[in-house]
Amino acid sequence: MAWLALVFAAPCALLRQTAVLAPPHPVLPRPIRLAAPDDDDALYASLRQRQQQIESRRGRQWRAAAFHSRVVLALDDWIRRLALEWPLAAVGTAAGGVLVADLRSGAVVARRAAHAEEARGLRREMRLLHGEYDGGGTLAVAMRGALVVSAGREGGARLWAVAAAAAELRSEGEIAAGAIVSAIEIERDGGALWLGTLDGHASRWVVGERREVVRVRAAAEVLCLALCEAAALVACGTADGGVQLFDSVTGEPRGEWRPLAFSGSSARRGERCRSVAFVEVNGTHAVVAAGSDGAIHMRSLGRMEDGALGFAAGAVCHQLMPSHGGAVVALEPAPGGCLISGAHDGTLRVWDLRDGREPPTPLYGLAGYKVWLGSVCCDGQRLVSDGADNTLICHDFSDEEGEDE
Repeated sequence: MAWLALVFAAPCALLRQTAVLAPPHPVLPRPIRLAAPDDDDALYASLRQRQQQIESRRGRQWRAAAFHSRVVLALDDWIRRLALEWPLAAVGTAAGGVLVADLRSGAVVARRAAHAEEARGLRREMRLLHGEYDGGGTLAVAMRGALVVSAGREGGARLWAVAAAAAELRSEGEIAAGAIVSAIEIERDGGALWLGTLDGHASRWVVGERREVVRVRAAAEVLCLALCEAAALVACGTADGGVQLFDSVTGEPRGEWRPLAFSGSSARRGERCRSVAFVEVNGTHAVVAAGSDGAIHMRSLGRMEDGALGFAAGAVCHQLMPSHGGAVVALEPAPGGCLISGAHDGTLRVWDLRDGREPPTPLYGLAGYKVWLGSVCCDGQRLVSDGADNTLICHDFSDEEGEDE
């Protein structure tokens, strides 16, 4: 099978080469001449065409594994969680620190001792989140513009602002969520965010007022979240192996899917849903859910009886094969109809999702990561991940036409 031709090289090995499995550079479209300034329609059409060319070329780069790799950050503490707003990254460490770094220079520009390294009486909760490989420290971190939100073992979430020129990480208060926060999703404009908690809730908060405006009850402890603002949906992955959808504005339920849970129909034990993501397949939305056993499942969304988008009856479902050899803790959409998965078997995989009628297949993989891998981030041009001791590794898919850094 094609997926056997993997890029299974340790991150340190990747640094010794400028490209991995890089095929001959694709033939690029010829430059187009923009219309005259007074011809607005033609100008906009030219700009759209140019953007489509860039997106198509970028998709080919991802599908062909045409990238170069490097260490973009090295710390004196283990990296547990990561959020990306290139060139800045927010990082949560094993000692409970939160910092912001410039990944172009590798410099730490702001640092705070934000959370407890350990906490007593949380053994069960940490096993739900981390399995056998806890490692301590920060539980979740998210970043949008100058806003950083982090969560630790003391419960709730803390808000931070990256000051002008990223000179400091300034405290902006706390959100008293009333439980251990396992996942954070910030809306695009930074005005509101979602928190998933281990008491089985997900809630939407107005950032400036630190006010809860929506609260939903899940079937079990919420271990992961995904937000799709285009469809006004939030997905909650739970400790009983299920995924529940809710309207992200009203909190109305939009169906439940249990791809990992024990149904009573087989001897297989139930697994926890460790990561969840929204993807687009052939112009339609789908949800991908991954479990503590390494399995990954995908289900398309459709119109329910009331006309709302959600887990409709008769939806197309696929399992992505082969499964990872450890808990899949990160899922991230990528250009070219691709999906990235990161797991505790020490690997990242890039999957082909373009044909929604057939089971997705892996295009290639990256190995050499650790069981403490926790986050995978993609901004369209770069894949940045922790899980390599106290470093961040960046796989850069931008090409020599000078895509913006």
